Amino acid sequence: MRFNVKTILAIALAIAPLCAWATGAPPDDSLTLAREGRAIFDHTPQLVPKYVGDALSCASCHLNSGKAAYAAPMWGAYTRYPRYQKKAGRVVSFKQRIRECFIFSEHGIAPPMNGHTIRALDAYAQYLTYRHGTPYRQYRFLVPTSYVAPGSGYVPPLKTTAGSSVAGRADFAGHCATCHGVRGQGQHLASGLYAPPLWGPRSFALRAGMGNPAMAARFIWQSMPYGNGRSLSPQMARDIADFVDSHPRPKPREAIAALWRHDPHGRMTVFAVGAR
Repeated sequence: MRFNVKTILAIALAIAPLCAWATGAPPDDSLTLAREGRAIFDHTPQLVPKYVGDALSCASCHLNSGKAAYAAPMWGAYTRYPRYQKKAGRVVSFKQRIRECFIFSEHGIAPPMNGHTIRALDAYAQYLTYRHGTPYRQYRFLVPTSYVAPGSGYVPPLKTTAGSSVAGRADFAGHCATCHGVRGQGQHLASGLYAPPLWGPRSFALRAGMGNPAMAARFIWQSMPYGNGRSLSPQMARDIADFVDSHPRPKPREAIAALWRHDPHGRMTVFAVGAR
């Protein structure tokens, strides 16, 4: 196959923005969008209140601004989409997964697919993946969506017996209530951090990921108490998760069908950095 000069020049111009991400010089507009995405990530209720119905930010579950290993880091999630999701019953894109978080974890409504909020959060996750995720250093600018970077998601399932909310009540009082409050109401701490509410009307909605005690236990064991992770036994983490999830919490305000408004596609592809 032969290409003339015009064809080669057109291809070079088309892929230049993608290569910029791979070679350490993300486009200025992408960096600006990523910075705005981090601000939304850390201060979700304050910056996009019309989409949020509780007191949680993205960083309440994805710790250290989405950078902490085994706390569902964004650099470990981005390359795993599009993927099949059991809750939705179909293949979902990364942007659709963000919108789902607004419905369940934020007890809100899904922002528009191509609106500023979703684009900014997507740009921030992409930037973190470039900065912290090994796929970009390994593959330059082409990354297989099936790549699972070490530290992605949560720690493997814990080896425990069934959780006990009775035992969890005592463990919560001894290890969690200092930050989250004796009634799980959440509070601002002297350190400047905010411990979010764990149940009640200002907490995450039913069907959120943290509403699954087995999954919540993996997060608790790895990361809680904050700054002193892995200090609890796996069984204590499971009991606390069962205790927290035994309390009432709000129903989602919007159906999961909202994820596919303005976005009928969810294709399994190999993507280029900066292209989606």
